[in-house]
Amino acid sequence: MIRKVFRASYSTDVTQEFLQNILARAQEASAKRLSGASTPNRKGWDNARKSNQRRTSKVTPRVKSASSASVVTKQPQFKKRSNTAMKGTSGEVDIMEALSESKSRPRRGPNLRKSKREVPGMAKKTMVKVDAKPFVINQTHSTNYQPQEPTPLSLMKFHSGLCNTGASRLLDYSLKAMKAANFPLNRFPNQGFYDRVQAPPKHVAVSLQTSMFGKYMPDHGLVFKREKFLSELAIGCETSQLEATVFGKYQKLEPQTKKAFANVAKSEKKINELSKNAEVVRKSLESNSLDPVIKKTLYDVCSGLKPISELTQ
Repeated sequence: MIRKVFRASYSTDVTQEFLQNILARAQEASAKRLSGASTPNRKGWDNARKSNQRRTSKVTPRVKSASSASVVTKQPQFKKRSNTAMKGTSGEVDIMEALSESKSRPRRGPNLRKSKREVPGMAKKTMVKVDAKPFVINQTHSTNYQPQEPTPLSLMKFHSGLCNTGASRLLDYSLKAMKAANFPLNRFPNQGFYDRVQAPPKHVAVSLQTSMFGKYMPDHGLVFKREKFLSELAIGCETSQLEATVFGKYQKLEPQTKKAFANVAKSEKKINELSKNAEVVRKSLESNSLDPVIKKTLYDVCSGLKPISELTQ
């Protein structure tokens, strides 16, 4: 491989004069740096000089001008124009007016208006209210309340709108009887689960009618009961309650005589009070659709013939 060597057109040797020149420049730069560090802060001098300038500034009072209106009017630039000058300017004005009148101006009628862009859904409003309705203030007149005897017509506004017929009462009684027997009205009936063909069905449903359902009982576990099968549910029907609810035939209670209270009270006055109380209890219980046995027990206890412990048995 052949290499080609080129010769420089200038000398590559460093002379002593060049090195001495660089050394002298470095010494001058270092001397200037040291002299600048020895001088105090120049910024502080500038601030002091500015503060002195602010202090020495004096406010010169405003001198009233000696010129007056008479002196101003005597100056040549404020002289009145002559008639010849006005005539010359009037000719120029006439030419300008003639040029301006010669231009064609658009004629606009009194009823001509610019068409504005209408926004859909918005109506134009004017300041003139032609179809404005008068504002009427509703005034309430207070009157003294006077109670009146209720009539069938006045009680019609409080009517519930539900027809009270024999069929509706029978349906109401049937629903109450089914709820009392835990009949599945709002849930699927419990038919059981058959895992074998000839095996009995198994319980898969849990009843919510437990003693502690929905209650917090500390140190007690929640025990669920098995729901009965649909075939095991028995809906009971009491004839006396059915007649009282559907047909309005309530149980007749026999009135108590004064001899029945002879063993309870000794004075005639007390016996009369007990007999009157028993009559009030009898009339109030006859119009109630309770169980006949419970109704008879309540009648004897409230009349005073039996103790209160009979109700807890």
